[in-house]
Amino acid sequence: MSSTERSAWACGDSRGEARDSAQWGRGAGAGPLKLLASTAAVGAALAVALNLPGLDAASVRAFVERQGAVAPLVFIGLCAVKPLLFFVPSLGLTVVAGALFGPLMGTLYVALGGMASTVVGFYAARIVLREAVTKHLGRKALVRRMDERWREKGFSTTLMLRLMNIPWDLVSYAAGLSPVRFRDFYLASLAALGPVSFVFTYFGHSVTMMRGYSLLYATAAVAALGALPHVVKRLSKPQAAANSHDKRRR
Repeated sequence: MSSTERSAWACGDSRGEARDSAQWGRGAGAGPLKLLASTAAVGAALAVALNLPGLDAASVRAFVERQGAVAPLVFIGLCAVKPLLFFVPSLGLTVVAGALFGPLMGTLYVALGGMASTVVGFYAARIVLREAVTKHLGRKALVRRMDERWREKGFSTTLMLRLMNIPWDLVSYAAGLSPVRFRDFYLASLAALGPVSFVFTYFGHSVTMMRGYSLLYATAAVAALGALPHVVKRLSKPQAAANSHDKRRR
């Protein structure tokens, strides 16, 4: 790659990056309405479960507290091995963590489990599947472009995909199949893990409390998280246009 090409890459082409990431994640990511609907469904199921005869939020939390350190350790362990249990949804676990442990401790336990699950999902894909997938899909144009972006801009590409509300483990699998450096992938994942976890644990806690303003704030935070990728894409367009104009002038 020449110095001019390298400079052009460093300056941006953010429009291409956003387009390729969006195309890769189409159908897997969630916009504001889709994310709200999914979260609301989990919240509704949780609310119904906690209102069954003989069961309520206070008694469930009291039971969890009586287990001492065992309950959070079991939860963190479940989160850690979740990439190997394809039927366990990250969103559901995170919302439940807020209901069981509260928004702060729930976020901590989700983050600890997520730090481990990110490693498990990445290396499970890289060790078991990368060679076979590269052999069969390596010639596809989209795969080649995403591989190039992940190789050259691993941190920003991972962070963009994390913030597109694509299922957490799916991004970990995809990164493991790509040439991205683990350090770039992991640091970007950690940057997104805390804020994303807090939004959903706070929502789960608010559902059990059923306080109007708290639930309203939590719902607004979920909607804002769902809208974030679209805001970033819009903000990147003027800079992408300017970079494209500069490259044409060269």
